[in-house]
Amino acid sequence: MFDFIVNKGEHRQYAGLYGSQTIVFIKPGRGGTAAGRDDKYLKIAQNLRQKFGCTVICSSNLFDVPVTDHLPFTGDMLFVERFVMERGLDDFDLYYFGNSDGALRCLRQCWSSKVQRALLLNPPLGLDMPGAINGVKNFIDQSMRIVVGSLDPSASLARLLAQSGNPRVSVEILDGVDHDFTGAQDLFASLPERLFS
Repeated sequence: MFDFIVNKGEHRQYAGLYGSQTIVFIKPGRGGTAAGRDDKYLKIAQNLRQKFGCTVICSSNLFDVPVTDHLPFTGDMLFVERFVMERGLDDFDLYYFGNSDGALRCLRQCWSSKVQRALLLNPPLGLDMPGAINGVKNFIDQSMRIVVGSLDPSASLARLLAQSGNPRVSVEILDGVDHDFTGAQDLFASLPERLFS
């Protein structure tokens, strides 16, 4: 059960668990809900709060917004800013966990936000490789980890991102993993913990 749920129109919802001034923002793939299929994002949020004491905000992901539109990421970051302001948090750390479309949106834009650490799973790089390259080159905060399954369509493009020369960005290819982490849901659920290492 989430501590709070905020609806922002028909297709936007934020839900979360209160914790410390370290905030983990979770963005699913296109069409994903804040809780996720079989409550997978809620379970990840509960695990992160239990292990690290952090605040977790889970977001839904709009069906009807083009991948090239930057407004969803900007809107998400504005929500976080309002959230911390309303809670009186003058100093906070912002970590981002994105999957698929949620990963690509952050990859392209987190360099211009307050995101300090990002863990991005299976971003569909073929939809905007120039934007992804720009995001990798311009990222200057703590760390960005791009994790792609070897069976994901973006695996070969992810290897190109590894050659960016940005020491803050790492790319990992997971052997035998597809875009949906078929048969590897436990691995999927454990990956967000890497934001704290």
